[in-house]
Amino acid sequence: MVWREGELTVSTRELHDPLGVSMPPESAAPGPGWHVTVSEARCENRRDCVRVCPERVFEMRRPRIRNPLLWLKMKAHGGLQAFPVRPDACTGCMACVSACPEHAIVVIARHVP
Repeated sequence: MVWREGELTVSTRELHDPLGVSMPPESAAPGPGWHVTVSEARCENRRDCVRVCPERVFEMRRPRIRNPLLWLKMKAHGGLQAFPVRPDACTGCMACVSACPEHAIVVIARHVP
């Protein structure tokens, strides 16, 4: 990730799951300055994002999963996943991105016209 004045460049790895699973729209939450996304295919209920976020953007919740393999994985990891419930509070500090061992979180700066 590279920060330049007025823009954020994000690598392709951070925008898409390396296994080819795109970030699910139901866990993407827009804030005024930052777009926070959690991949349901990667999140394993470690709660590191909840612990490190100074703005309390995330909560652990039960996701609605239709894919039977993802459902089994979710059940094996306690049945909860991180959701960005207060995305408007995100300051873009990237603590959650750094803390997530599964690389399930993407935070992207919004460009306001």
